[in-house]
Amino acid sequence: MLKQFCQEGGKAFVYRLNFQVGKNEKYVVEYELGSVYGIMHADDWNFKAN
Repeated sequence: MLKQFCQEGGKAFVYRLNFQVGKNEKYVVEYELGSVYGIMHADDWNFKAN
């Protein structure tokens, strides 16, 4: 349902990331940002890293 929603142009607000290994704030920014309009609780993001 979410995939179809995003294909129709909808965007999701994501929160409580880091439950699945490899699916963190960095993953969302690099691979899913087109389907997301906001990230909440970004507790594992190093803004000074490359």
